[in-house]
Amino acid sequence: MGRFTTPPYSTRGSPTTTPPRFVATASSSPTLSTTFFFSCPLRFAVWQECWRLLFDVTSPSWYSIKSALVTQSWPDLHEPLTLNPPSLLASAIIVGLWRAHWASVFDSSPFIPQKVVASIHRNIISINRESSLFPPT
Repeated sequence: MGRFTTPPYSTRGSPTTTPPRFVATASSSPTLSTTFFFSCPLRFAVWQECWRLLFDVTSPSWYSIKSALVTQSWPDLHEPLTLNPPSLLASAIIVGLWRAHWASVFDSSPFIPQKVVASIHRNIISINRESSLFPPT
């Protein structure tokens, strides 16, 4: 991962006014979000289960999920969810993963995939209800 560096000191011994900056190292890359979302087996289990709930895909792979997210080319949605844009439903997964992550950081809540999936599922049901109130014209 990258690291933050402190500003260089001038020859007089006082720090310069340059703010700290992020320096890329060999392990930092544009795929940091990929690492966060997919490298952890628990998070990937959440992705797989939620993907099965949303889309007509029986066994989603890491590659198929990542490809759909990057290209915005989505598999077919399950019938009750077709009123929603697939990107909105996929973003509900991302929000749920971030919520669970920060709950584990700040509240010391354990990351339990089944609970995260249940929370995401509740949010998706709520999104679907709201969409059915105002169907596209």
